[in-house]
Amino acid sequence: MKLTREPSQKEIIEDTIKNYKGEPKIVFCGIGEPLMRLDDVLAVSQELKKQLKVSLRIDTNGQAKVLYPQRNVAKELSKVIDAISISLNAENEEKYNRLCRPVHSNAYPQILEFIKDCRKYFEVTLTVLKLPSVDIKKCQKIAEDLKVHFRVREFIE
Repeated sequence: MKLTREPSQKEIIEDTIKNYKGEPKIVFCGIGEPLMRLDDVLAVSQELKKQLKVSLRIDTNGQAKVLYPQRNVAKELSKVIDAISISLNAENEEKYNRLCRPVHSNAYPQILEFIKDCRKYFEVTLTVLKLPSVDIKKCQKIAEDLKVHFRVREFIE
């Protein structure tokens, strides 16, 4: 997929409605991080909820607290989102930084805080890629301790 520009809110809404086939859930995910365009996600979600009456989920890297430190993103999302899937990707900060190379040095602890915020408002699932370097059991324990769902994603090269 190659985009020459980011689509507008109107274009996203119109294209989604035009191509909607009656699925019970729509997921914001894909190449890039959907919450980098938080205001667009909120506006589009509101309109899709109104017009299509669907369940909405976001798949995110969980770095919203780093991107928007002055906002309660989870609370804002709770008005339109039913569930969120957050890529934990590692059992500790050192491994996360090595695997994901986040731009912000404090991303991992902020992800954990974002998870705690989100679970107050809607269903949360933590995901990890099944990689030899990732301790799946430790990641699952983090999810259990945070009282959220857990899912392992297969890595396909």
